[in-house]
Amino acid sequence: MDFTAKQGTPIHATGDGRVTFADYSTNGYGMHVVVDHGFDYETLYAHLSELKVRNGQR
Repeated sequence: MDFTAKQGTPIHATGDGRVTFADYSTNGYGMHVVVDHGFDYETLYAHLSELKVRNGQR
């Protein structure tokens, strides 16, 4: 699913997990975060205006 929101809207993970990527990338997502929830389940939060997490954080 793809959701939109106003710039600056707080984003909360869909569930517990570990941040496996939190940075800017040129893959089309710009600044984005990937959370690994285990059991082959990951969520991607893309086109962010700022990051408040870092790699490895739970």
